[in-house]
Amino acid sequence: MKHLLAVVALVAVGSAVACSPAGPSQAEGPKPDLDKPPKGAASGEAADLEDALELVKAKNFTAAKARALQVYEKNPKHAVANYVLGMVAEEEKQDDKAVAFYKVALTTDPALIGASIYLSAILIKLEKYDEAAEVAKNGLKTAKGASFELHANLGYALAGKKDLATAVKSWANALKLNPDSIDVRFDRAEALAALGQKDEAIKEYKAVASNPKAEPTLVRASAHGLSQLGEHAVCVAVLTPLVDSKPQPDVLKQRAQCKHKAGDLPGARADIDASIKLKPTLNAHGFGAQWAEEAKDKKACTLHWTELGKLGVGNAKAESEAKKGLDRCKKL
Repeated sequence: MKHLLAVVALVAVGSAVACSPAGPSQAEGPKPDLDKPPKGAASGEAADLEDALELVKAKNFTAAKARALQVYEKNPKHAVANYVLGMVAEEEKQDDKAVAFYKVALTTDPALIGASIYLSAILIKLEKYDEAAEVAKNGLKTAKGASFELHANLGYALAGKKDLATAVKSWANALKLNPDSIDVRFDRAEALAALGQKDEAIKEYKAVASNPKAEPTLVRASAHGLSQLGEHAVCVAVLTPLVDSKPQPDVLKQRAQCKHKAGDLPGARADIDASIKLKPTLNAHGFGAQWAEEAKDKKACTLHWTELGKLGVGNAKAESEAKKGLDRCKKL
């Protein structure tokens, strides 16, 4: 999946990551709180598995595996033992083994919602979207619809199948259960934009950008999405707090572009100059030169094209553009 500014990362417990509407960018879906061993289990088994789950939470997978194996060796179809071993297998990057363990867990106990969530997540990672969607749907039936993670994972599975129209509905259901899921909301905005549902997409982008917990990367990605939908002034407003808190050359350059598209040429030029002051680049000088020409500013035009030529020494295209630009400057 592609987005100019979004960062693709692994999913943490209870969260997703930024994506664009061609399919899920995340490596897997949201993860749940860990299920507890069933009350009906033998006391020794329950204690071992309770410990195993706590050890998984503490990321002590070696010890968790040892505890789960004590039960598994006596009962290879034990649901929670397979569930724990599935999580350990994932940690050990043995995805096929993890899938097998989760499937046994669910065959033994279909009500083990955590196994449904983990299995659908890893199937998304493996790009087995049809199977992932089926697992998520079955889990939602068991959970009577009360699982944020399964609604979210169903959305990612559907997005992987290119069924964005249904994916956005699944993500809407997920957000009803967890309105603060910034990443799912962003992914929904991207899909809505791809579907041409501009007003809804703008609403979701704004909600992401205004969330104080949103990472700067997602704020910038939302600003880009808003600008793509023609909301250039909103893009400027979204990026301004980032600039005010800690000016960064790339953020200044992005805001400069939004200002230019919003018709604020002086503001765009001020931002691109500030960006260049922090980090001169070919790209930034290119914008500066273009906008100086637009403003009929011969001095700035000459400066930017000259600096671009210096930075582009050895780059035939950059050198050629700089020469042509300097010739145009002379005519201003």
